[in-house]
Amino acid sequence: MPPVTQTLILINGVVFILQLAGGNALIYWFGLWPWGAGFAPWQLVTYSFLHGGITHIFFNMFALYMFGGDLERLFGPRWYLALYGVSVVTAGLTQLAFAAATQAPPFPTIGASGGAFGLLLTFGMYFPRRMIMLLIPPLKALYKSFFIPQ
Repeated sequence: MPPVTQTLILINGVVFILQLAGGNALIYWFGLWPWGAGFAPWQLVTYSFLHGGITHIFFNMFALYMFGGDLERLFGPRWYLALYGVSVVTAGLTQLAFAAATQAPPFPTIGASGGAFGLLLTFGMYFPRRMIMLLIPPLKALYKSFFIPQ
C-alpha cells in the first residue's frame, strides 16, 4: 500500500481510538458544525477524521484502501493528497451550503465519506473499465457510462 494512503488510514484509526476514549468531546471541537452553530474553519478538514462507529470507519477506510492506492501511484503522493484534501473540503462546503439552505437543526457532520467519494469518482474517470471485486459479482468502474463508448 502506498505511503500516503497507509498514513491516512493509520491517522483515521488512531483518531477513532481517541474518539472512543474521549467520548463526544472530539466531535464537539472537530466535527463540522453549521454556520452560526459552532463552526470553525479547521473543521473543514478535521471532521473527516472522526467517525460515527466501527462500520462507518470500516467502509470509509475500505474505500481508501480500494481506490487510493492506484490513484496515489498514478498521481504521486503530493497530488494524491491534494485530491483527497480538496474532496474533503469540497464535501464539507457542500454540507454547509445544504445545511444553510434547508435550515435544518444544527448537528455535526463527521466522516471521511466526502474524501472517499472524491477518490471513487476520480478512480472511475481514470480507470473506467477496471474490474472491481466487492462482495457481489465484479463490476466495471463506470459500467455503461455515457462518457465512454462500450
